[in-house]
Amino acid sequence: MPRRDPSYGEVEALSMVLGICRYHRNVNGWDDIGYNFLVDRFGRVIKGRAGGSGKAVVGAHTQGFNSQSTGVAALGTHTSHRLSKAGRRGLVRVLRWKLEHHGAARSGKARLISAGGDGNRYPKGRAVDFKRVSGHRDANLTECPGDRLYHQLRRIRERVAS
Repeated sequence: MPRRDPSYGEVEALSMVLGICRYHRNVNGWDDIGYNFLVDRFGRVIKGRAGGSGKAVVGAHTQGFNSQSTGVAALGTHTSHRLSKAGRRGLVRVLRWKLEHHGAARSGKARLISAGGDGNRYPKGRAVDFKRVSGHRDANLTECPGDRLYHQLRRIRERVAS
């Protein structure tokens, strides 16, 4: 049975967010953290990129699709550990809210147009149909969100839609 990620506590989660933000700003040279939201294993939803959680703020989370999507990071390493039940509840809560807030369907697919980029799976201009809740690897050349969390996405999609 896959294990849950026990690697950080509640206090460390906020330090992780600060570390991600500093990496995005100081190493990548971005003006802010890339993700619109982050969710920890305790189910807390943390606002990421500045500009207003209720607005359509463009993040820096999925090269080629940033202006057409919202980036939500699940803190932790999910290659061998599943996202906790509380973490899944937080993820479902923010995804459901964000889709409803912008009048988007909570299930089905959305057609996005790739803006390209070195890390993008699709060339610039290609129309791609994505599930409303997709993993980073669906759009970009990465293993993110890790196999264990990626396999949980089907159930998370169902809960967002319900």
